[in-house]
Amino acid sequence: MANTSSLPGMRAIFTLPASKISPLVAKMKLATLPTSIAGPLQSIPFTGTPLLTVERKPSNNGTLETAELTFTVRRGDFSVPEVPTAFIVVDIAGYPWLIGTREEPYPAVTVQDSFGSPSGDSNVMQVKVTYEAEKALIDTVI
Repeated sequence: MANTSSLPGMRAIFTLPASKISPLVAKMKLATLPTSIAGPLQSIPFTGTPLLTVERKPSNNGTLETAELTFTVRRGDFSVPEVPTAFIVVDIAGYPWLIGTREEPYPAVTVQDSFGSPSGDSNVMQVKVTYEAEKALIDTVI
């Protein structure tokens, strides 16, 4: 049976090249060791209210998590990364959460364009980041 939870609010979203993340960070978290991120964070100026959900389901005598981050950006403020990329979400309380690791599989990024209405709505893109792993959402320190 699947268990789904969501992060109620986000104050910031960043990207980070996966190569800049410490090796085996997910295994460290599963072993309850603290994790931290140090690297060139790129801020994403989102609009509206982003949504982050995590679904946990049993898989091969363990648990598989699927994290899904959805946010809206103005056209030109975001492009699909050309290198494997992780995402860091800072929640409303200021705690950072890592989506993705240095090792495969990497988060999948899809973008859907919206051209707005003739009445003056802005041109925006809806970005969806999906990541499936044994530990898909990792609390960390920046």
